[in-house]
Amino acid sequence: MASEYLKKKYQDVKPDAPLELTKTEKWKNWWHYYKWHVGIALVLLAITGSIMWNTLSQAEPDYKIAYVGSSRLPEDTAAALEAAMGAGLVAMVCRLTEEKAQFARYRAELLALRQRVENLRLALLDVMDQDTDAFLQVSRAFPMPKATDEERAARSAAIQKGLELCTKAPLEVMRLAAEALELAATLPGRFNENAASDLGVAVLSLQTGIRGAWMNVCINLGSLRDKELAKSCREQGEALMSRMMPMAERVLKQVEQVIQGQA
Repeated sequence: MASEYLKKKYQDVKPDAPLELTKTEKWKNWWHYYKWHVGIALVLLAITGSIMWNTLSQAEPDYKIAYVGSSRLPEDTAAALEAAMGAGLVAMVCRLTEEKAQFARYRAELLALRQRVENLRLALLDVMDQDTDAFLQVSRAFPMPKATDEERAARSAAIQKGLELCTKAPLEVMRLAAEALELAATLPGRFNENAASDLGVAVLSLQTGIRGAWMNVCINLGSLRDKELAKSCREQGEALMSRMMPMAERVLKQVEQVIQGQA
């Protein structure tokens, strides 16, 4: 009965017509319900865009050099590493110059120079390993037993052998770094001047590598019993120092003039 009664009571009732909203009202209504969804979507979009931009625009370093070991880094090894980084920077300056159309006439020469200096960088890293081995050899020789004459003789011979290697290795670092510096000295006047600071740091690194290696040569000379070897190493080192230090200063002045001209 109740059902029939209700049917009769409401049989003439008509539903309200759909409410017509303006565009502004529709937008406000939509924003009321979905504003948080939009905010979260925008944040996610920004994060995704930032990640993509960093990935696509990230510049890879030309060289990654690190030292990991159980022993401290010997001074000779540090000098070789410094010189190797300098050689790497010279190679980078060459590459940055090769890409420029105005230096097209130098491209073949720069390619050859870059290959030479890259070979020097690898050679310096190789000498760095040799120097570390020499340092460890001396370190292992000092604790050797010395109770008998035979033990003392063996210990002394092992120390001298290690010291000779510790003297020859930094001398080789000087020679390789000097060759890289000579190549760097040919760049002023024919390189991308936007990389002037890179060339300056390269020269400073090579200069530091040479000076540091020379100090390590000198510190070992007095301990060498082979005086002929000591004399030869000293003469070679002094010759390199007298030739390369003025060259480094000259190139640094040229680089500074380029930088000041851009200021």
